[in-house]
Amino acid sequence: PSVPSGPSPSCPLRQSPPRSASPANFDIMPGYKPESFSEVLRWLEDTEIQYVPEGKKAGTKSYDRYQKYSQAKTVAAALELGSKPLDFVNDFEKRLLKRVGGPVRDAPLDLMAVEDTTTLTQTDLILGGFNYQLAKKEKGGEGGDDAGKDPEKVREALRKAKLSAKFGVKVEDMAAGVGWAESPSMVASRSRANVEATKILEAVAAEGRKVTAEEVLRVLRLWAVKKNSDRKNVMPQGATWVHSETVGLLHCSGGRLIATLHTRAYPKVLTLLCQWLKDDQENGPAKDFQFTSIIINSSYSAKRHRDHLNVGPSCIRAFGDYEGGSLRYWPEDDRKTNLESLRDEDAEVLDVRNTTVFMDGNRAHEVEAYSGNERFSLVFFTSASFQKTADDVREQLVQVGIPFPDDDAVARTRALLPAPRGYGIGADEMKDSTKKVGNKGKKMLLKKEEGQRKKPLFATGFLFNKVMAAKRAKESEAASSKSGTLPTKASGTVPKRLVGLFALKAGGSASAPLKRKAEDAVENREEKKPAGAKLRRPLMIGGLLGKIQAKQQQQQLRRQDSPEPSSPSENSTPQPKRARIEAAGAAAGTSLGLSSSGEKTRLAKKEPRAAAHTSKASSTESAGASKLSRSLHTSKASGPKAAAAATMNSESAEEGDTTAPVAAAALGGGGSNFLAFAMSISSAANYEGAAAVTELAKALKALTCSSRDPEASIRHALTVLAPASPAVPRVLTAAIAEAFGEPAIPGLSGEALAAKAFTDQQRKRGSRQGQPLTLEEVATTMAACCGGLDEASKVTEQRLAQLLGRAQSEGMEVYFLVRALQGKVGPSQEVVYGTMARMITCA
Repeated sequence: PSVPSGPSPSCPLRQSPPRSASPANFDIMPGYKPESFSEVLRWLEDTEIQYVPEGKKAGTKSYDRYQKYSQAKTVAAALELGSKPLDFVNDFEKRLLKRVGGPVRDAPLDLMAVEDTTTLTQTDLILGGFNYQLAKKEKGGEGGDDAGKDPEKVREALRKAKLSAKFGVKVEDMAAGVGWAESPSMVASRSRANVEATKILEAVAAEGRKVTAEEVLRVLRLWAVKKNSDRKNVMPQGATWVHSETVGLLHCSGGRLIATLHTRAYPKVLTLLCQWLKDDQENGPAKDFQFTSIIINSSYSAKRHRDHLNVGPSCIRAFGDYEGGSLRYWPEDDRKTNLESLRDEDAEVLDVRNTTVFMDGNRAHEVEAYSGNERFSLVFFTSASFQKTADDVREQLVQVGIPFPDDDAVARTRALLPAPRGYGIGADEMKDSTKKVGNKGKKMLLKKEEGQRKKPLFATGFLFNKVMAAKRAKESEAASSKSGTLPTKASGTVPKRLVGLFALKAGGSASAPLKRKAEDAVENREEKKPAGAKLRRPLMIGGLLGKIQAKQQQQQLRRQDSPEPSSPSENSTPQPKRARIEAAGAAAGTSLGLSSSGEKTRLAKKEPRAAAHTSKASSTESAGASKLSRSLHTSKASGPKAAAAATMNSESAEEGDTTAPVAAAALGGGGSNFLAFAMSISSAANYEGAAAVTELAKALKALTCSSRDPEASIRHALTVLAPASPAVPRVLTAAIAEAFGEPAIPGLSGEALAAKAFTDQQRKRGSRQGQPLTLEEVATTMAACCGGLDEASKVTEQRLAQLLGRAQSEGMEVYFLVRALQGKVGPSQEVVYGTMARMITCA
């Protein structure tokens, strides 16, 4: 039979293949005959097969599964009914299955020899996994290392074939991608968009026409916009990331200007966007508009904000099937008014869906809410400091079609927009006066007002202006009720919208009670100021900061004049608070350590809440710090064990220190606090190169110095830092769901899964604050449960759930625990190996 030219559209596996039929589900291949694999690799999704009835022993798991998929008449139907890829080989070799008709291949499927992988069906990809298994078997067979194909190359061909078939892009058209910035799916999707942009540009050149907005939308729908957590100024309320990225010239940290990876990997997409703007504004206000960068946004409404890395005006256009989503723009914003103080009635509503808008992104703007499944937007702008761009970067951008500007071009575009007048306090009065007397009368009005006051009151609103206005009104009413007079309004020289500290300078009567109250507070402080006390004067009398400082200083004076209260007894402390105090003491105990230079460090102690109100806290803490320093100094020659023991003895001797026993227990061998260690190594992950090695070495040295068994602690630490393999994602997700009683969300991984575990723990009712997890507990569980096959046992899942359930509900213990189980709690393994090498050589 002939091989069909393309995949059959009637195959139900094309849209939703069964989970059990994944090509990665047969990593272990028993000793079947190569001829059996060759036969199965010739089958297609429509190949007709026939099973032997009751072919397996009744009462077994394989029998129940066999009874289901043995009803199938084709290969695709068998996979849909639950057959695994290896079942075909097993049943064929045991004569339980035979091919009875239908199309087959002339030769076994070889993914590395397929010219157009976009025509492969899901059945082809599933059975094609045998290519990798056969390559591994041939590599380790009688032929030696040179026999057969390279298994890694076969694995890579399988991966690319899957992406090619899913996104409809040929392997040769797929970009190389950047591992740290793009996932394989993003690379395949963007490569498909680049192919589509190439076809559109060729059609435009052949037909001599313009690029249309519909063609741009077609490319944007194929483009995979990355998740961006850095654009906090545009994120809607409650969002932690948005779909947004910059292509073209990018302003990086440290002032570096680079060309983004898109200019090399997907140049036709950038050329299409640049050509569309040029065609769209051929007769528009932004004709011959020059820019350096393009922002691609998707599926969010930007909150009110101002751009801060733009130079000159920008061009904005939105695409997609949605309703609403107009742009609100404040054209007179001079950046002197608080964003929250801008009035909605002063904004212009711009239709960016049907018209390309020419505006200044440095002035306030926001996107209204919209309804629909998609909304894309393009923002063309010039990046700040574009004059410092290197010549090779500039040339690279020009080659993809970006019209790189110069200073004259930016000046010309700036001149197209009038300078903003601002939304100051006196803006309403100025508008009314201009209507009556014109510009000449407006100047005379300003000149006349200069004789009445030194500065025209065109100031803008300040932070907390509404709060301070409400406080002044309350103070005015309270003062009037005491004196028996009605409250008076502010002087007529102060406009009605005048708020904040500016109102105090203008001399309104509403600020008199605050001023008198602050002056009285200053006099009382001068009279009651004890010897040696350091009190700071408020920055401005009557201000919000001054009131807070005055209140704090009065409380300090009362504590100094009052007798010292006795420390509450342990029995008087409620049980829930006592548990938190003990947990805090245990966490504080693990923070003992020595710096890399051998200098003495102090233990950061946390006093219990019940004892924090006593006046002996400061003296006790300083005494404890001096004892700790002496104990560390005397124990240098005797090693870390003596240092830890001396420290625990000095802490236990302190009067009223309820955390000493718990801290001493936390310092035991192998029982170091897991949360403290996880936080220290996660901070080391923020560094790179030698700095990361230094920070991790400090954390490990601190661990050995605070442990009775340094060797065991280092062994547990290395298990957490560099596990043999992370926990199986499916098993870890199920364990989190079982531990906290919340439904699992398929597909979550990385930090998102850890954040879900933290949220589920907070939602769980009746959770109690137990003892902190130790490093030994976590390392032992990781060594027993992490790694292995995806078909992990139920016992592993339950053990992980028990460990997660014992995590403390206060703090971030469960978050770092999940990251540790994922193998992502600390720096990379290269840093870990470098740290161990340094510590061994220095020893």
